Amino acid sequence: MSSAHVEVANAGHTTGYDAHRLHTHDMEIGVTDAVQRHVQRHVVPPKPVSQRKLDFEHARPRWMREMAAEALGVFFYVYPGIASQASFFLNKTEPVFGSLFQIGWAYAIGIAFAIIVCGPTSGGHFNPTITICFAVWQGFPWSKVPRYIFAQILGSFIAGLVLVGQYWPEISALAAQFRAEGISPNSLGGPGSILCSFPAPTQTNYGYLFFIEFFVDSFLGSVKMSEYNTQKAHRH
Repeated sequence: MSSAHVEVANAGHTTGYDAHRLHTHDMEIGVTDAVQRHVQRHVVPPKPVSQRKLDFEHARPRWMREMAAEALGVFFYVYPGIASQASFFLNKTEPVFGSLFQIGWAYAIGIAFAIIVCGPTSGGHFNPTITICFAVWQGFPWSKVPRYIFAQILGSFIAGLVLVGQYWPEISALAAQFRAEGISPNSLGGPGSILCSFPAPTQTNYGYLFFIEFFVDSFLGSVKMSEYNTQKAHRH
């Protein structure tokens, strides 16, 4: 047996590959083995963190990071949601520009982005009701509640400003059309529906509307409570 065959056979035994496949001249075995050794030999060491960056991270207050994360997280899910609503309400004659299905997915993907990006920093409340529930039942510090709620409102407000700035000509035209027809722009189907939900003109039972909001917030709260309890169980 030549030295090349011996080397290949030894490589097959040391790396755990099936020796009976070596005689087939399967190039995958040789290439994989070569790449494995090459990658291990040429690993680039990570760049050390500078002392300046460490000092900056240490000096930056934690409450500011938490507020920034809450505001950014709310922006992440409010902006794509209301942008999808704007596309839907401003192009009612063009179904390809939006649908209720698209609006739901926009909010869902935005919430996923918010949890992934900002959740590890602030805990991922993104809703005043969640913050209050955590303070009442989960021991969340009451001193943080006003800051969290302010950051959440600020994030949603900035998302609304950005959206209105982008669609201002279309929103103004639709508002003028509603006024010309004697309908308030802040009604169901009007430009105000882009930023918030309005009941139908025939819906006068406000208790029913309260039940809808209560159920939705309770649904989200139960999911967040489960996530929070799981995190505590892993920490302990």
